[in-house]
Amino acid sequence: MNEAVASTHTLIRVHDRTSIQNAAQLMCDMSIGAVGVDDAEGRLVGLITERDLLWTIAERLDPSTDVKEVMNPEPVVVDGPVSPAEALEVMVSGHFRHLIVREGDDDLRILSMRDLSASTDTDSISHGMNQHAASASELRRMFGSI
Repeated sequence: MNEAVASTHTLIRVHDRTSIQNAAQLMCDMSIGAVGVDDAEGRLVGLITERDLLWTIAERLDPSTDVKEVMNPEPVVVDGPVSPAEALEVMVSGHFRHLIVREGDDDLRILSMRDLSASTDTDSISHGMNQHAASASELRRMFGSI
């Protein structure tokens, strides 16, 4: 019996000179948690996520800052199709929540942890995430009182 294939979504992409304000607005308007970042030639050069945008607020960056300044310049890309279990293993071991899946020569798609929670046994997801979650006491040791 074949294992299920994870359901991917179109990877929405922005130019690397797009402002973090515009990227955030796009992500809010489309209700998505990440967008791909392309260079002037249209090649994928990064990924910016909602966590990256949260960091920009905490760092008080100017909203006109280009996404290339805060993106992840080395997003993980796997060749599809990929099963939910395979995708989960890659995301948990890499400590990230968005996985880019190449579904053909030029068809980059995205899969989020949220997508997997709808299609995978939630016990295995929560078990995998708990293996890498810091406890409150570990956070206090790392960062002191918050």
